[in-house]
Amino acid sequence: MRVAVIGAGISGLTFALSLARKGFELDLFERAETLEEVGAGIQLSPNASRLLLALGLGEELRRCVVAPDKLQIGNGQRLNLLAALPLGEWAQARYGAPYWLVHRADLQDVLLKAVRKEASVRLHLGAGVEAFDAQESGVAFEAAGKENHADLVVGADGLRSVVRRKLVSGAEPSPSTHVAWRVSIDVAAAPDWLDTSCTTLWMGPGWHVVHYPIRRGERLNIVAIEPQKATGPSGPVLFHAASEIATFFASETLREKWLPWPLQTVDPSLAWAKGRAVLLGDAAHAMLPTAAQGGAMGIEDAATLSAELARDGALAGQLARYELARKPRVRKVVSMAESNLQIYTMPSLVAGLRNTALLALPGEVLMRRQDWLYSFTA
Repeated sequence: MRVAVIGAGISGLTFALSLARKGFELDLFERAETLEEVGAGIQLSPNASRLLLALGLGEELRRCVVAPDKLQIGNGQRLNLLAALPLGEWAQARYGAPYWLVHRADLQDVLLKAVRKEASVRLHLGAGVEAFDAQESGVAFEAAGKENHADLVVGADGLRSVVRRKLVSGAEPSPSTHVAWRVSIDVAAAPDWLDTSCTTLWMGPGWHVVHYPIRRGERLNIVAIEPQKATGPSGPVLFHAASEIATFFASETLREKWLPWPLQTVDPSLAWAKGRAVLLGDAAHAMLPTAAQGGAMGIEDAATLSAELARDGALAGQLARYELARKPRVRKVVSMAESNLQIYTMPSLVAGLRNTALLALPGEVLMRRQDWLYSFTA
């Protein structure tokens, strides 16, 4: 079977590597001339890291990841901590895989090097795909001015997926009411109140901030999320109630470095497969970042789809089983991300009840609520 993968991001590279390891030949098409992952950090929870370890990437990844020992949650107005959830050795022992923090470019580089070692993968850079012609026998398309044909086209081409729009559902992404502001800094530039060793979530009325170390702990990734209507021209503005956060976010250290990231989603209940085309990752179900699972779900998709394609049977049945296996879980994660956004940004009157509950519950109890998510093996 001739397989064409469109998009060489994290999902596409993971899928290409997984499928090649199962004996398939495939072509991987990427519009960009060079692979430079947009964004900064990504959290690799155990449900994702165990799949990357199974692909033999552990040695390379350990050279560039951070393994935090905890996840902190705090009141962003007063900068007091409310809970500390265990990660590190506790997570490794409970879930059988580590919780890692990594720069997206580092993860992509590890995946790309592994893919390049697979003789059965032909990587085409600077090869934007267009002019699809779906037929019963396969899909014809143009890439970099050349005619191509595949028995199966796999759309791993992200939020604005051409494969989704042209071959599967025709759906456009839906805008969110919120925007994420992103920046990364040297850890030495962080103020004393900001812990640079682990993941920390600060919650405030209408906004929240997440920061965690990347690049072997040398850089700090910061994401601030607030409503679109409240945002300023050069950085987040909803932090006036927390003086230290407001002062830091407006400081020379961060001024003019913030990058706005308007949040958009793709309805996961829409079709992921049609004829000889199938979607994975953000192309199928782009979600809010408030569950820290966007990348992990794409990695899980890649493992599941490659496993289904390696099974005996007709292509239609393989793709149907893939959707059946993945959709319920993805919908649950999407729902969690939407719920988390509401919890993190509660107005002050009800946030007090949330904060009291967090203070009362042990961190291990709070973390066990993630068992269904982190224990999963695709």
